[in-house]
Amino acid sequence: MSLLGNRGDSVQIDPGFGQRLLTVENLTTFHEMAGQRPDDAIVIYTGGMPSPSWKRAYAVFLKALAPTAALHHWGDIDLGGFRIASHIAKCCEQEGRSLRLHGMRADAVLPGTVTQRELAPSARREILRVCERWGWGEEAAALGALAVEQEAMEPCWPE
Repeated sequence: MSLLGNRGDSVQIDPGFGQRLLTVENLTTFHEMAGQRPDDAIVIYTGGMPSPSWKRAYAVFLKALAPTAALHHWGDIDLGGFRIASHIAKCCEQEGRSLRLHGMRADAVLPGTVTQRELAPSARREILRVCERWGWGEEAAALGALAVEQEAMEPCWPE
């Protein structure tokens, strides 16, 4: 497993490298996903809310990836997680791409998973607005009553 840390303005990608890209909100999950990364995949840690320099580096990846490459984001099932996903979706939109979510549905959470808290009604409404804005209807329909931290979920790659 190789991990790489670079300034956003120094990122260079071979054209066509990677058939799928997964962004991950939390460091623990990032390390787990990097450890089981398929050969055709790229995994990028967001470090929470993406910074402007992170977004510039992400745009380099988007421009280099084949137009058919799948773009996914996996984060916490809470308002912060969906806000982060919204920022990444905006980056994708600016490059003529679309972002899909991975594992950010209540029905993707295994029974017995430890949850942190109930989603406040205002947070639920905002998450539903974010989902509507980006066409994430399945995630909106599957939104549960509880916020779930990504680290509490079983790591798996999108299919």
